[in-house]
Amino acid sequence: MVSGSGISSNSLPNILLIVTDQLRFDAFNPQIMYHLSRVDSNTNTTTLFTNAFVSTPSCTPARAALLTGRSTWNHGMLGYDAGVSCENYTTTLPSVLADYLGYKTIVVGKNHFGTKEKEDQQQQQQHRHREFITHGYQNMKLYEGLTFDENINIEDDYNTFFNNTFPGIDPLSTCDLGWNDWNACPYKFDEHIHPTSWTTRQVLNIIDDNEHFLDYSDDNDHPIFLKVSYHRPHSPYDPPKRL
Repeated sequence: MVSGSGISSNSLPNILLIVTDQLRFDAFNPQIMYHLSRVDSNTNTTTLFTNAFVSTPSCTPARAALLTGRSTWNHGMLGYDAGVSCENYTTTLPSVLADYLGYKTIVVGKNHFGTKEKEDQQQQQQHRHREFITHGYQNMKLYEGLTFDENINIEDDYNTFFNNTFPGIDPLSTCDLGWNDWNACPYKFDEHIHPTSWTTRQVLNIIDDNEHFLDYSDDNDHPIFLKVSYHRPHSPYDPPKRL
């Protein structure tokens, strides 16, 4: 239906998909959505869904549902561990947008779809055996919120940023908390270093690089699908000190 619809890329809007992690429905401030819906109030092109639900309110299963359009028992992603793989999805939202409608597809933040063996033999010989699964995203700036694993020998973009700033310090050691603790404490580093701040800066840089991102136009030759996925409020619960 998509390929036969006659829709051309110069009549398509840019898409901004914002995802958060592990918060109860009553922890969400509806005023946030109100302000987002007013960003483009002059042309009234913003769509606000006022009634929605998720069939599986758990991290990676819900993400896989967004990615594939399938229910949990059909996409098979029941958790996040070594025994679960989501490498072999043949149809995904970003790949359809890119292949059929010409979208440039970008993800910033938490994707959480694991890694796969690299096909590049030279990189394998250099002991960089794995890479993050893209699933149709052409550009990725990732923060997965995982402890570095020497067996996998891969780090995401935020961890590279953090390690360049604080060599030898675990980016998850924000205070005396484990990565899955229920307790909370203020973030001990400068707010500029916080994953939420880092993720937002990457998004703003992308929007700045595409000056008409927030403008709907009938002359949009290069529509963009940008998924922004914040790791927090997933544990560790470490809001900036000012909060």
